[in-house]
Amino acid sequence: MTPKEMELSGEDLMIAPDVKAKILRLHHVEQWPLGTIARHLGLHHTTVRRVLVCAGIEEAEAHRLAIYYNGVIQSLQLMAHSRTDPDIVHGFMDTALNELRKYAP
Repeated sequence: MTPKEMELSGEDLMIAPDVKAKILRLHHVEQWPLGTIARHLGLHHTTVRRVLVCAGIEEAEAHRLAIYYNGVIQSLQLMAHSRTDPDIVHGFMDTALNELRKYAP
C-alpha cells in the first residue's frame, strides 16, 4: 500500500497505537486542545490533527465553526465600513474572507 493510499484509508503505520490512544484520551477525557496535546507528547501539531481527523473528530469540530460564519461576516463588514480608506476596506475584507472560506457552511 502506498503512503497516499494509507492516508486515504486512514491507516498510518508511523503513529504507534498507544500514542493514538493517548491523543484520543487527552482530547476526549482531558478536553485538551490540539496544540497542547502536541506539545505534551512531543509531536508535531499536524500529526495530532491527522489522528483526530482519522478518528472522525477534527473535521466535525471545524464544522462547529460554520454556525458562526454569517455573524462573523456581518461583523467584519461593519468593521470594514467604519474605515474611511476604500483600499484598506477592500484589502481587509479580502484577507478576512479568504480565511473564513475554510469554514464556510
